[in-house]
Amino acid sequence: MLLLGLAMERQEHDRGGALALIREAAWIAQGVGHLEVVIRAAAALAMLTAGDQAELEAARVWAALARSTFERYGDDPSIEVEVRRHLGEFALTAGDYDAALSEYRRARTLARVRDGERSLAYINALRSIGAVEAELGQPEAVTTLERARTLAAALLGPRHPMMPEILDALGSAEMGQDNFHRALELHRAALELTEELLGPTHARAAVPLNNLAIIYDETGRYDEAVVALERAREILVTELGADHPKVAYVDVNLGSALQNLDRYAEALTRYEAALVVLADSLGPEHMAVGVTLQNLATVRAALGDYAGALDDYDRAAEVLTASFGDSHPTLVSVEKNRAEALAELDRDDEALAAARRAMAMTEAIWGPEHGEQLVSILTTLSGIELELGNRERARDCAERAVELCSSATAPGELASAHFGLAKLLARKDRERARALAEQATRALARAASGHEQELAEIRAWLDAHG
Repeated sequence: MLLLGLAMERQEHDRGGALALIREAAWIAQGVGHLEVVIRAAAALAMLTAGDQAELEAARVWAALARSTFERYGDDPSIEVEVRRHLGEFALTAGDYDAALSEYRRARTLARVRDGERSLAYINALRSIGAVEAELGQPEAVTTLERARTLAAALLGPRHPMMPEILDALGSAEMGQDNFHRALELHRAALELTEELLGPTHARAAVPLNNLAIIYDETGRYDEAVVALERAREILVTELGADHPKVAYVDVNLGSALQNLDRYAEALTRYEAALVVLADSLGPEHMAVGVTLQNLATVRAALGDYAGALDDYDRAAEVLTASFGDSHPTLVSVEKNRAEALAELDRDDEALAAARRAMAMTEAIWGPEHGEQLVSILTTLSGIELELGNRERARDCAERAVELCSSATAPGELASAHFGLAKLLARKDRERARALAEQATRALARAASGHEQELAEIRAWLDAHG
């Protein structure tokens, strides 16, 4: 009964029936004292029900039952690897990344001892560890997942159904290190292999589509991002229904792409729909809710609702700090955006303090020369310093922002940095100011779409300073 339920779940067939079979197996096993089945069933139920807010408390009970029964049962590597993997999935779905890593690493150690590194259990654990490391922005994720890919290809073959999942996770890890070209190659390979193995409308095809769209969004290819995300959303709605968290995740990314195309009302609709689904299904304190609040705040700010944006940023900071701690890269973005909202509300001293916190966090995480993270914050800081009358400090920040720009800098950020410095130099160095503004227009023109408003502003400035 337990094996049948697990098999049905793995095949994504009749999830309700699979859960019912596993629950029945757990209760029968508990009644007859078959502790191994109790442990395996309880751990599986913790993993499978954690994604539903209505069942989250039950998931916690199942996880506790699995742990307490295992303590009574005693060490047994033959089942502990599976149990640790399921408990890791439960922790990950519940947003506890540290606990998930701990469970996965224990599973990896046990699998290595029991089966060796060339085993499915070891590869699964390695893949799970790498995926969490990538989610946390840890650079070691690339090494972890490359090892999982090598072992899986050798053991299972390069076209095994596990390979697209590893390729996708590896693509996300590369993107986390700003290796966008490499990430794009990996996500495309994952999509092609998924379509070949499972068909173009299978739910798993939505994962690489969503990840491709994230890269398109990061690199200014917003129209392509919208196309990929709309296809992913259609697949998931058909398979899972509109109120599923996976659809909400796509809606968040779709909102981002629409926002970058200045389609703010549509973006607001997508974010608000996603927020309701995620809060209802995962709980209001889940990390995904924090990310959605952050994105929702940026749209409110773009629409001029800075007070509403600040409320959302503050709530996002609470949720994300509880999930990641106070030194995670995501908090840098929140703090920078808080600074901008405060500045728009003429709360310049608070804005300056927030921008400086964002700068200190960035330098502590990535170092003082990491241009891809610092350019935007320095540009924001320059604008706030100028509002406070600190023109020399503003210029120093703007000069540093321009110096740190590179070919990998997003077009909008590069243009903002160059135009910000151009405005500061207009009175003293007219020739350089025009050159900087013209470079900003070229950067925006290279973007596939979006930035029309910024481009019009720079061109108007150039006309006025001809």
